[in-house]
Amino acid sequence: MREDSVQKIVFIVDSIYGIERLGPQILVAIAKEENFIVYFYQADLISENKLIWQIKEINPDIIAYSVMTFEHKTLHSLNKRLKSELDFISIFGGPHYTFNPEEIYTHQHIDIICVGEGERAFRSFLQCMKDHEDYSKISNLIVRCGNLVKENPIVSLIDDLDEVPFADRKVFLMDEKGRHHLGRTSIVMIGRGCPFKCTYCFNAKYNEIYRENSHRIVRWRSVGNVITEMKKIKSESTIDYFSVVDDAINLLPKDYIYEFCGQYKKEISIPFSAQFRANLIDEDIIKALHEAGMQWANCGIETGDEFVANSILKRRITNEQLVNTFRILNKYSIKNFSQNIIGLPVEDPVGNAFKTIALNIKAKVGYAHFTILLPFPKTPIEKYCIEHGYLPYGGIKQLGDITPSVFTKTILKFPRSKDRERLTNLHKFCGIAVRFPLLIPMIKLLIELPPNRFFQYVYFLFYAYYRSIAPYKIKLSPSLIFRGFKQVLSYLRRHD
Repeated sequence: MREDSVQKIVFIVDSIYGIERLGPQILVAIAKEENFIVYFYQADLISENKLIWQIKEINPDIIAYSVMTFEHKTLHSLNKRLKSELDFISIFGGPHYTFNPEEIYTHQHIDIICVGEGERAFRSFLQCMKDHEDYSKISNLIVRCGNLVKENPIVSLIDDLDEVPFADRKVFLMDEKGRHHLGRTSIVMIGRGCPFKCTYCFNAKYNEIYRENSHRIVRWRSVGNVITEMKKIKSESTIDYFSVVDDAINLLPKDYIYEFCGQYKKEISIPFSAQFRANLIDEDIIKALHEAGMQWANCGIETGDEFVANSILKRRITNEQLVNTFRILNKYSIKNFSQNIIGLPVEDPVGNAFKTIALNIKAKVGYAHFTILLPFPKTPIEKYCIEHGYLPYGGIKQLGDITPSVFTKTILKFPRSKDRERLTNLHKFCGIAVRFPLLIPMIKLLIELPPNRFFQYVYFLFYAYYRSIAPYKIKLSPSLIFRGFKQVLSYLRRHD
C-alpha cells in the first residue's frame, strides 16, 4: 500500500443492465464521503485490454467488485489479470459472495469478501485503509491474511436505514442523452427485506444468515428521507419517472404508505411504478398510490398451477388472490405487468407453462413477462432440482464454462427430452400468447420446431416494446433500434 495522502478506489460491475445498481452506487457515495478518489467501470462497455490499461494508468489502492451470480466468472478473470500487473487490495461483495464466500479459499487473487449488508463494513474498511490500520477484524468481512483466511462474524442488519447515504447518481450515465430502456427513469428503494420463503429467491437463504442476530428483517426508511432523496434526484437530473424497486411495496405499513402518498403527491408529483405481493393486496392502498401518481405496477404470478406454486415454490398465494390483484389494478387503469417462470421442475413443464399463460389471460394482465427457471446456487429450488433429478450436474456450479440465462434456454433435464426444446421455444411466445390468445394454436405448432435465433429475436422485440417502449412512451428512432439490436447480439454471444 502506498503512502499517498489521498487514496484511489476503482469500482467495477459487469453490467448495469440498462438500469441502476443501487448497491455499488451507495458504496461509491461512502467512498466519496471518506475522501477517496473514485472511478467506476462497467466491464461490458469496454474491452478487457483497454480496461486494464486504464486501471494501470490510475494505479488504484483498492478495486471493489459488486457481483451477481454468473458475473463472477468474468470478474474473477479480470481481477486475476490485474493482480498479475498491479499492487492493490481486491474486495468482492454483492449477492454472489454473500452466498458463496468460500470462494476466497480457492481464488488466491481475492483479498477480501464482504458478506451481507456491506455499508458499515465497507466504511470501516476504508477508514482502516486511510489510517493504515488493520482491517482483518471488521465484522462481515472475510479477509486473506498471508496464507490464512480470517472469517469475521456477521453483525445485525441495519435497523435505521436513514443512516445509509443516498446512492451516487452521477457515477455513470445511461448513454449520451442520459436515457436508458425505461426512459428518463431513476430507481429508488424505500425498504429492505422480505419475510417470505419463495424457493427460487435469495431471500430465504439471506434471512437464515441474519436469523439469530437481527430482530427485524423488513425495514424501511423514513418518509422524509425517501422524499429528500427523490427531490435531490429531480434537482440534479431530468427525470420523468421513478421506479420503486422494493420486493413488495405493500410490505410497508398501511399508515406509512398513506404518509408517503401525501408527501409524494405534494413534493414530487411525477409518475412512478411499484411492485406488489398479491396475498397482501389492499384496494385502499392501490387507490392511494394511484392518486399519488403510480401509473405502473408489477406483481409476480410465477405459475398458474396452485399446487406447484405452494408445494414447490412455497409462494403462499392463491390464484384467486392473483386474479383479484389485477382486477383492482385494471379498475384504476394502472398499467400492469406480471412476472412468470416457466421450465419448473415438474413432470409436465410445458403443460405447466400453458396453465400459467391461461391464468395471465384470466387475470387480464397488461403485459406478461416470462423467464426460464434458473435455480441459483444454494437456493431451495436448486436443492429440489438436484434431489429430484432435474439438475444432473450435481448443482448449477457444475455447469463449467456455460453461462446460463433466464432468457435463452432451460438447463434442467425433464422426463421427456423433447420438453427442453419445447420450453425453449414456448418461452419466446408466452407473452405473445397472453396478449393475443387466438395465436395459441399456432404457437403450439411452432414450439415443435427446432429452437432458432429468429424465435429469440421475436421474444426480445416483444419484450422491448411492451416492457419499455409502450409504457414509457419512448419514441422509436434508428439509433434506438440499432443500440437495441447491438445489445441483443452482445447478450446472446455471452449466453446463447
